[in-house]
Amino acid sequence: METEVGVNNGIDLREAFKQTLTSIVKQYIGIDTELPPDYAVNDDDLDLFLKIQNENPSMSVFEVMEDCIRIDHVTKRFMSEGYCIFGGVVYFSSQHEAQAVAYVNEQLGKNYENFAQIYDDSENGKIDECYYTEWH
Repeated sequence: METEVGVNNGIDLREAFKQTLTSIVKQYIGIDTELPPDYAVNDDDLDLFLKIQNENPSMSVFEVMEDCIRIDHVTKRFMSEGYCIFGGVVYFSSQHEAQAVAYVNEQLGKNYENFAQIYDDSENGKIDECYYTEWH
């Protein structure tokens, strides 16, 4: 059965759930991610979370957040696929390949032109783990 979040007894359950997810992100995920002070889960974040939860109904909220959701370094929004940099130091969504390459270049003082070059060096053990993946 697909999860729907709406209004119940005058309470906007979508807003309440977004607030709950915001607290989880700030307390657990935000430790490793630079979040702006006014960070809050938005509708797109909630929709992605609910989509993953519907596909994996046996997973708890915390399991979905831990196993299936990452925070995009550029937008600070939820993502479920993209680039894992240095084994999880930061993550970039697939739309931000150029920023992922720039980040690696800045951190290592290199001049990689694309992520394929970074991945090759990562696979050969020349740099820490960098790869593209889907978390769900």
